[in-house]
Amino acid sequence: MAEKRILRHSAQTEKKEKKNGRFAKFLKALLGIAILTAVIFGGAYLYKTYAPQNNDENGGNDVYYMPAQTVETVAFKNSFVINTIDGIRITNKKGEDINDDVVNAVSPYVKGMKTPKMHSNGKTVLIFDTAGKSAVLFNEAGIIQTYSFSGDIISGRMNGQGRFVFVVQDNGSKAAVKVYSEAGAELFTWFSGKGYVTDAMLNNSKNRLAVVTNESIEGEITSKILIFTLDNPEPIIGKTIGNTLCSSVSYYKDSVFAVCDNGLYFMDKDGNLNNIYGFSGKKMKHFKTFTNGNALLLSESAAKEKYDAVVINTNGKKISEFTVDSFLKISDIGKNNFLIIKRKGVMSVSKKGKIKDEIPCEFEVKDAKYFGGKTAVVSQDKIIFE
Repeated sequence: MAEKRILRHSAQTEKKEKKNGRFAKFLKALLGIAILTAVIFGGAYLYKTYAPQNNDENGGNDVYYMPAQTVETVAFKNSFVINTIDGIRITNKKGEDINDDVVNAVSPYVKGMKTPKMHSNGKTVLIFDTAGKSAVLFNEAGIIQTYSFSGDIISGRMNGQGRFVFVVQDNGSKAAVKVYSEAGAELFTWFSGKGYVTDAMLNNSKNRLAVVTNESIEGEITSKILIFTLDNPEPIIGKTIGNTLCSSVSYYKDSVFAVCDNGLYFMDKDGNLNNIYGFSGKKMKHFKTFTNGNALLLSESAAKEKYDAVVINTNGKKISEFTVDSFLKISDIGKNNFLIIKRKGVMSVSKKGKIKDEIPCEFEVKDAKYFGGKTAVVSQDKIIFE
């Protein structure tokens, strides 16, 4: 395991702590709103446990299950994982329950979580509690590692190589940013002494970490984007964005996207930072990245029941702009297409706004994922593969 790197900033004076007190409360409330927004638009739905009856006479591709308050789903290798606050369920492409040993091992950890969130790179699955202190990493063979932190988890992200990062509340600093290997071993920890950390993300190709912080300086909220290498406790790049608050960061190769309240910022490998898309007073509703690194932004539209959408490539250039009919959420995103859920249907939409596929449903859709060349659609009590 690589040597653990730790940097702890000196404590702030009592006077400065009091000065920042109101901002701390504000940011804590903001983080609560951000988490709630992620829950609403990212697919974390809570439902009462319901024991369904299989009325499908022909069987077909319908797979029935007891959801036990379904939270979210993820496609994982040749399996489909259903994550609930009462545990997990794993099915194969035929809809058959598999990996009972893994299910039985992981479920007790998930049952104790208040708001579980799940990420996967296709080889491992990470489930962590965004309203608590615990996390579990597992694969098809079983549990790889479990985690219990002293402070609440603010955010968690996994990159395409299976490495992941947590932002955790810390009593001795504003937040701790912790990086782990694909095997679950801790590689790097950085403690923020000034800025409140809202998000962090690893890139896939190099040992680089992007961190977004926010702080109050003379009454003005100032955001910073910091770039670290995992062998250096000091940031190699630091860029300040004045008079705005940034909430999330995404990494693709050497390009960084940062979502702030006034627009989308792009930073290239040399640290050049530009506001490449302004929201012009419109409220951003969704931000996602395609697997090829392109960014998808959807914001409020002047037209009723519409979203304005823009796709920006990894060079920071706009490649398409279109409008989309209103929907409940973006449930999955691939290389060039993304899935959107309407209450009783699912549509696959291209990066240029063209509808590639549409699956009407007689039931209320809870989640949908690209899965094994098909689309897996989850209702309250069953999964269909189309």
